[in-house]
Amino acid sequence: MIIKDNTKLFHMPKKRRVAKRPQSTITAPPQTSYFTNLKYILTSPSAFFEATKGEGAWPSVRFWLITWLLVQAISFILTLPALIAVPDAVLLAYYKSAAVPELKGYLPTTALGAELASIAINLAALPLLIIVLIMAAAFLHLFVRLWGGTGGLVDTVSASFYAYAPTLPFTILITTLVTSIMLINPNWLIVEIFVLDFLSISVLGFLVILLLVWQLSIGVTGLSVRHAASKIRMFWAIFTASLVGMIIVLGVVAGIIFIVVLFAMILTGESAPSVLAELDISPAEQGTELLECTRQSPGNWCFTAEGMKYCGRKENCISALAFVRQDKLICEQLVSRGKDICLGTLAAAAKDTSLCPLAPSPDRCYDVFAGDTNDAAACGYIGDLYRRENCVAWFQPETALAYEDAVMNKNTALCDRLKGRTRDSCLANIGTALNDKSLCEASSNKDVCYDWYATDANDESTCDLIANDRLRADCHQWFE
Repeated sequence: MIIKDNTKLFHMPKKRRVAKRPQSTITAPPQTSYFTNLKYILTSPSAFFEATKGEGAWPSVRFWLITWLLVQAISFILTLPALIAVPDAVLLAYYKSAAVPELKGYLPTTALGAELASIAINLAALPLLIIVLIMAAAFLHLFVRLWGGTGGLVDTVSASFYAYAPTLPFTILITTLVTSIMLINPNWLIVEIFVLDFLSISVLGFLVILLLVWQLSIGVTGLSVRHAASKIRMFWAIFTASLVGMIIVLGVVAGIIFIVVLFAMILTGESAPSVLAELDISPAEQGTELLECTRQSPGNWCFTAEGMKYCGRKENCISALAFVRQDKLICEQLVSRGKDICLGTLAAAAKDTSLCPLAPSPDRCYDVFAGDTNDAAACGYIGDLYRRENCVAWFQPETALAYEDAVMNKNTALCDRLKGRTRDSCLANIGTALNDKSLCEASSNKDVCYDWYATDANDESTCDLIANDRLRADCHQWFE
């Protein structure tokens, strides 16, 4: 009998299990602090979106809300030194250059006040902004599904709101740069100067583009993970949604502008001339048809048209009548300045400068045309340098700002910041307010200043101080 030796079965060494090396994938637990989430989103977006699957929409909305509030607070704190240092005059010039409506008594008069008002408006609009962003995410979700996305609307909303994360670090960088520039040159706030500052706009433009690219990258990654689709498909989903959305928005804006312009044309008449603003317009009484401008009293001429009665100075009455009837022959009732204004009014209404060479003074006609059409290029037709510079000056925000500042404060010293006819008009305006025609003695063209004073102050006796025979006759004609 053979006995098997089984001792080896009991003494064979056991195989040792080798522990697997952990993978380097970073995981972010769903319930972590705001700054922990921010770090993972910026550094490992794929891992973050994987770890937060199924969390719902509220965490992402809450994250966006905290980020938005931090951006507002950090922007204010970092720009505070510059806001305090910006002169009030520069802020007013910014209002002019940025085409901010003149809401006198409502607009802040200091840069700090303007920033606080802006923050208050943003906070008031915050609920509406969140609703708009959710609607935009819902619109994007349609294209995500078209490009093969398999997730739900909550996944699209979540990816969209988390993509806002890079705004926080970029706010610190951009705001610091802007504050530094404003402290060095406060006038940089004015739009015209900003546009000419190529270096500043290039650097800021580059940073903004970089921010948008980073946000796009996070958004694409989030959609890709949450919808189990390739990043290429999700990129095209965002691209097509943005393109279609832009077309829709532009169409809506164009429609609104068209409706506003249409109603403005109906209510005020297309290309309504400045002479109409100088007239008293009221419903005409029955049986009082005045087919021509008729003198009702000294300095008051009237006509009726389409049930309305127009009354004012002779020059303005006849010019308005010519505009209403679109008949340049009516302008022949006037001479010199009156005819220039009449033909300029018709030229502006027709957007046709060819009428101005028919005027006794084509330069004055072009001046009226430029003002009524708000077309600075028309100033280039003016041959007289004195008048041309005045025409161009009124289209410059700093000129209008300086003029308004001088007139409001009734300070003739501030008029010295202006030149030519603009300065003369400034002196005449202040002289009228102070009832002091002697201020025209300091003007560069006393005759023009006296003419303005006479018409503004309704003082015909001032016309006799005008040395130029033609201008003096024009001045007296105004009071017929």
